[in-house]
Amino acid sequence: MKEYRKNKNEYIEDGRFYIENIKSCICSRKVNGEYDLCCDIHQRGYHSYHYDKEKGFITKDGKKGFYLSQTAAETADKAVTEFDEIVERTKNGGFEKIVAEELNLTVYIEKTPSVACRFVEEYTDRNGDRIIEIENGSVFDEMHRLRCMSVGKNGGKTAEILCSPDEETIAFNPFYLSALKSGDEILALRIKLFYNAATDEDCRRLTELTGKRVLPKLPEKYNRRYAVTKDSVSYELLGNSGYGLGHWPCFAMMNRTYKNVTLNPHTRTGGDSAPADEEPITF
Repeated sequence: MKEYRKNKNEYIEDGRFYIENIKSCICSRKVNGEYDLCCDIHQRGYHSYHYDKEKGFITKDGKKGFYLSQTAAETADKAVTEFDEIVERTKNGGFEKIVAEELNLTVYIEKTPSVACRFVEEYTDRNGDRIIEIENGSVFDEMHRLRCMSVGKNGGKTAEILCSPDEETIAFNPFYLSALKSGDEILALRIKLFYNAATDEDCRRLTELTGKRVLPKLPEKYNRRYAVTKDSVSYELLGNSGYGLGHWPCFAMMNRTYKNVTLNPHTRTGGDSAPADEEPITF
C-alpha cells in the first residue's frame, strides 16, 4: 500500500521511498555503461542524478536516492533511449569524426542547419572511466572544452594545437582539417578567424557566404588596445569577426571602468573594461 508524504509526488511502499512523476528528463552522459540524467522533479527542482536502470533507482551526488514509479521510470527510460539513438546515429551515420589520440578521445560531429552542432565525445578520464557525452554548441565551444580537458593531462600535440592557436598550428587543427575535408567553407573560414589567420579576402568571402559583415584584421601598426565606448560596440559584429573578449574581474578594477571596453583590431582581442583615465573612441 502506498503511503503518500506531504509532497504528494513522493510515497513509501514496502519500505522503499518512491518518486511518482518526473516533469522532464534528459540524458547527456553515460559512464561505464550507466547513465546520468538531468531531471526536473516536483518540489525538488532540476538536478543531476545517476540512474540505475535495472533497479529503477536514481541517486544524487552518490548519496540520497529514490526508487521510480513505473510512470517515472518510463520518463527516465525514454531519455536514455533518446541518448542511445543520438549516439548510435552520430557514430554510425557517416558524420565527421575527430580523433585526439593523446587525450584518448574521439569526437563525432553532427552538423545542424544553424551555427550550432551536436558533438558526441567518447573518452577515458583520469580515473579510467569510459565516458560518452553529448554536447551542443559551436565548434569553438567544443575546441574550448578540449583545451580545458588538455590542462593537467598529457595532451601532446593536440593540446599544443588547441591551447596555442596561431597561423602555423591551424594547419594541424583537427576541426579545421575536418571542415576542409567535408567542404564546409563557412566553418573553415570561421576557424581561420579564431586563429587570427583570415585574410581580407577570407573576410569578404565569409561576409558573402553568411550575409553578415566581418571586420578585416588591421595591419601591425594598429597592434595596440584602444579604449572604445561600450554603447557604440556591436557585440554581434565582433563575434562574427572572430574577436575574443576577456573579462576583467571586479577585484582588479582599480583605475578601470566597465563603461568602456578595449579592442585590439590587429589581434582581434579585447576586454570588457578600459583604463578610467583613457579617452575612448567610438566603434
